[in-house]
Amino acid sequence: DTGAGVFAGAVSASNLSVTNSGDQTISLTGDVTGTGTGCFPTTLGLQGTSTMDFGIIGLNTCGDSSGADILVPGAALGDIVLLGIPPEALVAGSLFNAFVQTAGRVTVRHCCVGAANCDPGSGVFSAHTMTP
Repeated sequence: DTGAGVFAGAVSASNLSVTNSGDQTISLTGDVTGTGTGCFPTTLGLQGTSTMDFGIIGLNTCGDSSGADILVPGAALGDIVLLGIPPEALVAGSLFNAFVQTAGRVTVRHCCVGAANCDPGSGVFSAHTMTP
């Protein structure tokens, strides 16, 4: 810690152990796994994208992205899914969620609430999974 909340330096070892306190930002790339406490999940960096078009969904109805799921190699049942929703799909009354349906496959669910019909536009959805 440089005292300014920034970790500086280069790491060439196969294992890295960092102890810090306070508010700090650490950027990591590649396959990152580990154990411990704090805000980091056990596994970071699994991701995928898919173009989806849900069509018209009626009021208080949900539809899954079957046939256009997001492939995320390494994703497992119970993983946390962070969903990236394209601006074209953001329409009034739409609600989206995502979950690992089967190993390596994320399903996106669109629900229409508070509007007579919802027709989110087609776009590229992204899913990032993390092992809790």
